[in-house]
Amino acid sequence: MQHDRTLQLVVSDQRVPLLDFIGAIESAFGKTATKRLLPMPDSDDQATWAETSLLKDWIDFSHRASPIEEGVSRFVTWYRD
Repeated sequence: MQHDRTLQLVVSDQRVPLLDFIGAIESAFGKTATKRLLPMPDSDDQATWAETSLLKDWIDFSHRASPIEEGVSRFVTWYRD
């Protein structure tokens, strides 16, 4: 397995309410999203989080998560560069 070109986005395994995640994206881009708040379908999640056990098993890594706003902001900065 090659690792020299592997990009890993390390995220938190903590639950984040969906509107908080959207708010962090809005802040990072400096824009407000147009939202149509409709009843949530049964198939949608109220919160999102990551399964990080594969990363821990792969490189024996565990981390202290940054606040969602910081992580999204840093990702957007990286993406724009």
